[in-house]
Amino acid sequence: MGRTDDIINVAGHRLSTGGMEEVLSSHPDVAECAVIGMKDALKGEAPCGFIVLKAGVNRPPTEIEKECIALIREKIGPVAAFRLATSGVADSTQIHTHLCYSEFGEVIGAIADLDADVTSIEAARSHMEVLDDLNAVGFANSVGPGVYDIHSPRVPATTEIAQSLREALKAVPAERLWVNPDCGLKTRGVDEATASLHNLVAAAALVRAES
Repeated sequence: MGRTDDIINVAGHRLSTGGMEEVLSSHPDVAECAVIGMKDALKGEAPCGFIVLKAGVNRPPTEIEKECIALIREKIGPVAAFRLATSGVADSTQIHTHLCYSEFGEVIGAIADLDADVTSIEAARSHMEVLDDLNAVGFANSVGPGVYDIHSPRVPATTEIAQSLREALKAVPAERLWVNPDCGLKTRGVDEATASLHNLVAAAALVRAES
């Protein structure tokens, strides 16, 4: 799933949020999902799931909710006491998704099938090579490749980020390119993150001025 697998304690039972996300994602109408632990006065914690439906799905959300809850009960067990939140959205709502480091070429078809408006991906370490994989399958939605490695404890220079943006623009037109770091900004200190994002904004302005 590309997300941290948290363990939550439900009435003394240890449940994996990643395992429940895997079950939800097996539903044919689910494009994206996430499961988190919510405080529960009786059981300590209770799992709560959020799903985004695939494009073109027009079934009543209540039907899909029931089916997803039944899947959780079947695969995880009744102890999950699962809560689910679904919602339809207007065409003007922008859907973002994110992918951590992986063999993108092996899953690129599934990424395209998600039909998210913007897909942010970790790309700094690969020097934007993943964008070639996206182009190879005709990926036409917006992309936010990470323009600096967030896991390195350093503040990237404006010139360094600008060069990453120039590399990204060789594969993605400006109107479809989003500017963002790799994921994990919360792992950095406030001063370091602030300085890095200041340089990111400056780099974006610099490259825009060149076009």
